[in-house]
Amino acid sequence: MSLELAHFSAVVPATVAACCVAGTPHRRVANSIPAALMVLSMLDMATGCRMLPAVVWAALLLLAAVIPAILVRLHGGPTGYRVMALHRSIGLVVMAALTLVGSVGMGSGIRAVENTSTGSAGHEMAGMTAAPGPSGVADLIAASLSLPSLVVLAALVFAALTGALLVLRRKRTGPGHRRTQLETLGMGLSIAVMALSAGL
Repeated sequence: MSLELAHFSAVVPATVAACCVAGTPHRRVANSIPAALMVLSMLDMATGCRMLPAVVWAALLLLAAVIPAILVRLHGGPTGYRVMALHRSIGLVVMAALTLVGSVGMGSGIRAVENTSTGSAGHEMAGMTAAPGPSGVADLIAASLSLPSLVVLAALVFAALTGALLVLRRKRTGPGHRRTQLETLGMGLSIAVMALSAGL
């Protein structure tokens, strides 16, 4: 799957989540701004238009991540609303980091480290590459602990926690809760797809 197709695949659940946010009856405009920014940044990456540099998108997403927290601070709300506000804020922060990682091209960087490490370990004999030596293993460990890798790991942890949140709240009913479930699922799926595509 190409990187552009992976990004488009992430746009679909993000758009569903944004539509669910737009359907909330309270503070609709303020809650919709972060969701709209998230979808626009994904579309920009998917289409390759580069309307804004990745660092600008990341900065906008970080600023938008403050909005749910401010709304909770000013207006309060039940526990469920506070949990969703926290989920939105963390999701926007993770998306900002993934935007920067995606602009750098994590996958090509890791492959370059792997090629270097195998090259330093030995030469090819009879069509087989020798196992990497101590220095090659150290390079691979360094690559796995690099900032892009940690960002992708954090995104996948966020997606896993999103799944756990859905399981914990699965027994709740009502139209508002169904909309909240779709929003949670949409954001979790979009970030999971973005995280996986960052390693392509």
